Amino acid sequence: MLPGTLSRAKCLHRHRSEGCENTLPRRLDPKCSTAIFRRFQVFVVVTVAGILSGCGSGSASVSQPVDPSPPAQQLEGLLIASASSVGFPNTVVGTRDTMIAMVMNEGTGAVTVSEVIVVGNGFSFGSFSLPAIVPAGQSIGIPLQFSPSSGGLVGGTALILCDGANPSISISLSGFGLFPQPQLAVLPPSLNFNNTALGTAQQQVVTLTNTGNQTLTPTGIIPPGGGFVGGPLPAGLQLAPGDSATLPVTFMPTTAGPAAATLFITSNATNSPTPIQLAATAVNPPTHFVSLAWQAVAGYAIAYNVYRGTTSGGPYVQQNVLPITATTFTDLGVSGDTTYYYVVTTLAYNGAESVNSNEVSAAVPGP
Repeated sequence: MLPGTLSRAKCLHRHRSEGCENTLPRRLDPKCSTAIFRRFQVFVVVTVAGILSGCGSGSASVSQPVDPSPPAQQLEGLLIASASSVGFPNTVVGTRDTMIAMVMNEGTGAVTVSEVIVVGNGFSFGSFSLPAIVPAGQSIGIPLQFSPSSGGLVGGTALILCDGANPSISISLSGFGLFPQPQLAVLPPSLNFNNTALGTAQQQVVTLTNTGNQTLTPTGIIPPGGGFVGGPLPAGLQLAPGDSATLPVTFMPTTAGPAAATLFITSNATNSPTPIQLAATAVNPPTHFVSLAWQAVAGYAIAYNVYRGTTSGGPYVQQNVLPITATTFTDLGVSGDTTYYYVVTTLAYNGAESVNSNEVSAAVPGP
């Protein structure tokens, strides 16, 4: 090997020790130049994310277009029940009650209700067209029915099938079956005919109400005796549950003194015969008395008050101790040779008293 000449191995060693430059050395052995060129190729790195520089000046970059719009959002419905249970009111055996179960779509897409399955004795799905589509944010009512075949507490389940995020909704059901039973209530349950003059008649009225759950048919009155007469009952009278009718009761004394009796009403009610307690005091006819009568105020009045004065236009003083259920009144506390002025007021179901009626007068003759 001649002096001053570098070998290939030394050239490579020198290249590594002195580092890379951007340009090749001016003086380079032909054999070494090939190795350095290859080294330059090895250190050129290309990456998509950016530009990396290696030995030499070689560089590269790659860019791709980016879609700025977000990915499309998938719409999905979510059906939710407003209540997890439905309780039916007490239902008479042989009748049917309907309740509505509300469901709402709280999702972002429409929901299709495909089927409603109801299990439990007496429970059923009502009249509703399926399949039913429920748009997002909308709600529908699912009709559920209860028709008990026997008395007592019954439980069941309604299962609503649909698509969406909540494919099935379970709602628990409960109901109570009642056996058909008419029940008769009498108001007031007792009557008092005070100070009824011999030879006169005093009449009062009781209200008969069916408080049961089946039609009530009054069949008769057991005569109380003692001067009391009940009725008559209207022919063919029938009272549906909640309906009412009036029954007159009259006292016609034949002897002076106290009297008492019990009037019984027979019917198909479970509490038949139903009693009405009666009491009265019969007195000898006074020298003077004033008899009043007025027209009933249908649909409003349940009783009346009678007021009396000795001056036209009042002031007036109430004459009856208890509210009067009849439309007649006999004033036994009058004196001869006096003119009296009367007005009548009505008492409503809530206890409110009306304004005075028109005024009437009665002139009692002297002894």
